Amino acid sequence: MIERTGELEQARLETLQRLALAAEYRDDDTHQHTERVGHASMLIARQLGLPDQMVQTIRDAAPLHDVGKLGVSDGLLLKPGELTAQEFQIMQQHTMVGAVILAGSSSCVLQMAEQIALTHHERWDGSGYPDGLAGEDIPLTARITALADAFDAMTHARPYKDAEPVDVVLAEIRRSSGTHFDPAVVTAFLTLDHVTLLHQTLSDREQTLSDLDQTLSDLDQTASARDQTASEQDEIASARDQDAREEAALPRGRAARARDASARARDQAADLRDRIADANAREQDRWSASRVNESADAEAVDYAARDRARAGADPESSARDRGRARQALPEQY
Repeated sequence: MIERTGELEQARLETLQRLALAAEYRDDDTHQHTERVGHASMLIARQLGLPDQMVQTIRDAAPLHDVGKLGVSDGLLLKPGELTAQEFQIMQQHTMVGAVILAGSSSCVLQMAEQIALTHHERWDGSGYPDGLAGEDIPLTARITALADAFDAMTHARPYKDAEPVDVVLAEIRRSSGTHFDPAVVTAFLTLDHVTLLHQTLSDREQTLSDLDQTLSDLDQTASARDQTASEQDEIASARDQDAREEAALPRGRAARARDASARARDQAADLRDRIADANAREQDRWSASRVNESADAEAVDYAARDRARAGADPESSARDRGRARQALPEQY
């Protein structure tokens, strides 16, 4: 998500830069005016002690101050001489056109750019346009951009004028403090290195383009890494699915093996019970036969005892008893 947000932010900044470039393309041969205004506005804002986030926002928003010139005809915008009162009135409309172009955005940069586009031609003394705002009723961002814009416009040639020397321009800015420009903004501006300011933005622009190229390269690498990560995640998900299928099948195999083992155990137990029952039956038969034999022996002994007793008294009776005893014995006896 963070990478995606970075990509969108870079795309947004590049779109803003291209929109600003389109606005200046016809009346600035160097195509660097908007970048110089953005850079100078940033330095003034920093010198005024504004928060870092606001300094960066004005750096991005100030280059769009003249985007409304997209609605001005070439004949009027590139006219070499002075404008008539009617032409100047038409030219003034570029502030409102710019505000309309930038209106309705949720971006803090474009919201600030809308404000700057509408009010950067207002003057501290209330003699500016389109609404004749004065003093602190003019947004601070517009007061900053107005001075940066005026300095760059006066120190660079346009189709309708020559460039002025830096010392002449600085003198004009001092003279206009409190009338055209906010005195506090003038004081902050005068502390800057103005000669370096004229040329610094060229290297800044080249550095910006280099940074954009590097960013695009980084984004390509990030996209490639993201694709590789997605591929690896797909492989991991596939392996996980395979493991899940094998794991789901494993309990069924275990259960089947358990059922087979249980059946074999039951069969073995039944077989053992049968063998025990057979052994018990045979043992019972042997025990019954033994009891019969013991009974016969006891009876034979009893006959013999009685026979001996009678032998002493009646030999014939004893003989009869012995005969009966022999008849009572089993055949094996």
